[in-house]
Amino acid sequence: MEQHSSGPRTGSLNPWLAIWIRPRATVRAFLDSAQPQRHLVPLSIVAGIMSAIVEYSTNPRLQDMPPVALAIAAMISGAIGGILGVYFFGWLIAKVGGWIGGQGQSWEIRTAILRGNYMPAILAGVVSIPNLMTPGGTAIGLFFGGLTIVLGIWMLGISILSIAEAHRFSVWKSLLCGIIAGILLTIVLVLVVTLIILLFNL
Repeated sequence: MEQHSSGPRTGSLNPWLAIWIRPRATVRAFLDSAQPQRHLVPLSIVAGIMSAIVEYSTNPRLQDMPPVALAIAAMISGAIGGILGVYFFGWLIAKVGGWIGGQGQSWEIRTAILRGNYMPAILAGVVSIPNLMTPGGTAIGLFFGGLTIVLGIWMLGISILSIAEAHRFSVWKSLLCGIIAGILLTIVLVLVVTLIILLFNL
């Protein structure tokens, strides 16, 4: 299989493009390659920052913040969130998927998250940058805002298909896996926040 700096090709398409239209085949190509987790950490950091930019650009409460403050917040929170996401959520998805018949190991799920979620997030983040720089309510701002929402929905579908491929089960099981993992993660976060409140009498 042909190799290059961004990873294996899927047919005649670069994986950065193929992941949008052939997510399962693209993820499988990476899983079967010699270095499926190549550039895992740097891509996780970049994707985390880009995801933060998307989040901030579509959050009305944050759009009044100075651009420099937004950029700094996105860099710090995005970098940390990107790395934690690929490792912790990868482990969680691997465990939950195993409960419902999935066969993916943690490294396979990390690869699926990196290629099927983080790679599209980087491109979506680039698209959302003009939305950060455009005054709210303008035609251009509404266009890029709407495009960001469409890309977000598309990326959700890519993520579900990518996890399905890594676990070698159906799309419906992948969706169920994501829902269960999301519920468990929410429970953990609620317990942690509650514990902090009780310990510090907040």
